[in-house]
Amino acid sequence: MSSTTFDSLAKSVCDYLAGISSLALTEGVNLFAGLQPDEPDQLVCVFERPGQKPLMTFVGPAGLTGPPQPQSLLDRPVLQLRVRGAMGALAATNTLMQQVFGALQGLANSNVPSPSGLFVLLFDAAGYPLYMGQDTRQRPEFSLNLQVMFQNTQRIPA
Repeated sequence: MSSTTFDSLAKSVCDYLAGISSLALTEGVNLFAGLQPDEPDQLVCVFERPGQKPLMTFVGPAGLTGPPQPQSLLDRPVLQLRVRGAMGALAATNTLMQQVFGALQGLANSNVPSPSGLFVLLFDAAGYPLYMGQDTRQRPEFSLNLQVMFQNTQRIPA
């Protein structure tokens, strides 16, 4: 991962979702990483949120000539996905949220498109997609938080 782990993670998830033709999502048009513009009405946004601390693992030296050393190689950030629809389109917005949920929930041991070839061990929903109500323009909004686990190759010792 690059030093902007969160930015590249959200972007990587957008790249992955844009690659699923049945979702009809296009980055910068109705799919956004890190922002939620006022237009268009129907869109999907991916935000990075703090998650749990990195998971400590024990890694032994080459040839197992000494005791294993603790290292934090497994990162566990949270992604928040927001889906908004057009005024009066609650059912269609819920359908899109369920499709996005289905595309990511339980995705395991997968290369998610990214410049660094992010290898995700698991996407695991922290709950069920939540209807958040309507925004100030009476557009329905849903939210989903996903716990992500991936190996942070930046911290692998040489």
